[in-house]
Amino acid sequence: MEGASHMSSTGQMSPPERRMLRRGDEIHLKRRLFHIFNGLLAVTISILVDSKENFLLIVGGFFLVEVSIELLRLRIPTFGSWIHRYTCSLMRCGEEGRLSGIPFYALGVFISFVVFPKSIATLAVLYLGIGDPVASVVGVYRAKKGRIYRPGWFKSFSPKSIEGALACFVICSFINLIAMPLVFSRMNFGEWNWFFVSLLAGICAMVAELIPTRTDDNLSLPLISGSLVWLITSFLGYTPGLIG
Repeated sequence: MEGASHMSSTGQMSPPERRMLRRGDEIHLKRRLFHIFNGLLAVTISILVDSKENFLLIVGGFFLVEVSIELLRLRIPTFGSWIHRYTCSLMRCGEEGRLSGIPFYALGVFISFVVFPKSIATLAVLYLGIGDPVASVVGVYRAKKGRIYRPGWFKSFSPKSIEGALACFVICSFINLIAMPLVFSRMNFGEWNWFFVSLLAGICAMVAELIPTRTDDNLSLPLISGSLVWLITSFLGYTPGLIG
């Protein structure tokens, strides 16, 4: 069934549309910017909506609608052709015959806000929305320049690049420096713990970026990074939950 779905869906795309698809080893800037926009939009809506429950209704509703569209795209040729006409510039090679990353992205956001305190979920979604695409762009760019550093011990652990992981650490640490005093009432700008915890959480985001999983990164990254950051911040007394 899976192979049949792939063949029928591929046939829905015209040659110009297929040429617009990008491989995973390309920078694909339009897709990265779309990724960042979605993360910032999710965080903005979570701030503007008056309750966590209402926010979850919005994200959950979007997830159900998106999954429905994706399934219809894969099963109904005429509908799939219409969708591809407007989305092929954002799609990656192979996604024309399977679910794209958008449902996994929405599900990652939804589960994060269900499982974690709002402060942790906000950080996890920012790591997903900004840290992940920045890491990908740096890793792909370095690989294209032939300057990527992946020693043998590292290859056996993760398919990602050290340069991309370090970029994720830097950008997520910067996110923490700005966001943590805003989401944690007991943390203030300029204190030693502000800088220390920001770097520590940046390492958590980097680890989540590197860990190989069998699921989509859009789902695994926020859940792994959020769990690690929640563990640390609850131990230090900034959030309730896992410890104490």
